[in-house]
Amino acid sequence: FPVVYERIRPEMASKLSVGTALDEFLQKSEEWMYEKEYRMFMTLSDANLTIKKNDEYISLFEIPEDAIVPPQS
Repeated sequence: FPVVYERIRPEMASKLSVGTALDEFLQKSEEWMYEKEYRMFMTLSDANLTIKKNDEYISLFEIPEDAIVPPQS
């Protein structure tokens, strides 16, 4: 998903609507616009590997190499 850059960033709030909550993760202040960022969301059940460290679980995902591109000047 492409990130939407706004002059005023909405406050994060607990909401019942999944669509609304996802929208909040896709917004950043326009001062970061130079990043031209995209974000990926995956379910934990799609993790390629899950490890436990210090009583915390860390889920790791394979990402296609072509999903990462160098910045354009």
